[in-house]
Amino acid sequence: MVRVGDPAPDFELTSSTGGDVTLSRLRGDWLLLRFADDRQELAHQTGMKEELDRMGVRLIAICGDKPQTLHTFVQRLALPFDILSDATGEVSAIYGFYDPSTLGAQPGIVIVDRRGVVRMALQGGAPDDQVIELTRFTMASVQPQP
Repeated sequence: MVRVGDPAPDFELTSSTGGDVTLSRLRGDWLLLRFADDRQELAHQTGMKEELDRMGVRLIAICGDKPQTLHTFVQRLALPFDILSDATGEVSAIYGFYDPSTLGAQPGIVIVDRRGVVRMALQGGAPDDQVIELTRFTMASVQPQP
């Protein structure tokens, strides 16, 4: 389980476009890691993504489905973002969003600052408007580093 103030554990996952994404290569950007237990939860994230883009935050959606399934899903819905495949549940487990009793991921969000430090972690789902407000609050509460 991640803790606020700790470095975000690095990972490499395959995206719905087929390429690999490594968390450490995204340093320099604010990140919102959105863990989903069902890809359908991500179907309506377009508005949230647009607002996060305006705030300078990258949405990193993570789901337990295989990359090809996610590719088809993203194309069918014309989603303006990729979804990373955590088919083994390993990354979800590292971040504390894996339920061994159901052998599946649980929803949650993690906000990572530009230096790769976890600034907020929330287990469970939340409405998009609340996630945006939490992100704004988190970003405002972090003092800039020289």
